[in-house]
Amino acid sequence: MTRAALSTWGVEEVAAQDVLLVVSELVTNAVEHAQPPVCLHVTQSADHRVVCIAVADGGPAPADLASTPPPESFDEGGRGRDVIAALTANPETSKGRYGAVHWAEVAAGEAA
Repeated sequence: MTRAALSTWGVEEVAAQDVLLVVSELVTNAVEHAQPPVCLHVTQSADHRVVCIAVADGGPAPADLASTPPPESFDEGGRGRDVIAALTANPETSKGRYGAVHWAEVAAGEAA
């Protein structure tokens, strides 16, 4: 569904791949580390320059992500935050009414 929306919106392929990776990381984190329900919202800004991604889950918002130690060199997981930070502008997490909301923005590319 996300890929179809990005195509309909005319998001450039490189930007679309970034969006899909960020969606995958955010949803995976919610499924593995939080509680149901998990809800994904992907929208495009009014000027078509930004794709906005939000994932809500039933878990608590982390107190301070900066205090979490980095993964060891050969650890399989633990790099999602770094991937999200590298590909997005202003990734944030906040406490919502029913759990945590994680969101980020990805530039849609020149053609958008």
